Amino acid sequence: MKKDYIVKVPPYRTLMSYIMPRRGDAAVFLEVEADVGRTLEFIRRFNETSTNKITIFYIFLYSIFKGLIRHPELNRYIRGKRVYQRSDITIAFSMKVEKTVDSPMREVKLRFDSDMSFDKFVDYVKNSID
Repeated sequence: MKKDYIVKVPPYRTLMSYIMPRRGDAAVFLEVEADVGRTLEFIRRFNETSTNKITIFYIFLYSIFKGLIRHPELNRYIRGKRVYQRSDITIAFSMKVEKTVDSPMREVKLRFDSDMSFDKFVDYVKNSID
């Protein structure tokens, strides 16, 4: 991954590294209610025609992926009071190894190509976690 230092950033972004010096300081907790009726219908239709069955998690993950493409300024980080732009799209998440209460967690970190269609995205994620 190539790290690109950003020279011109808004003053408030520079100030953020002093207000929130540790990574965990920037955590955001948000509660949102959303109508997912049409999304659930899309998932049902997709699963009828595809060999790869999806859940709403795939829609959520793909939304993050598309958001990072449309808004590359969200794909930045601060290190040593400098702001860097990531040159790739990487998403990390944790998941249960099995769908049981006692199953251990597994960390997954995936790097995506920015031109992936939804079908290719689903194939890539499925192959990576199976």
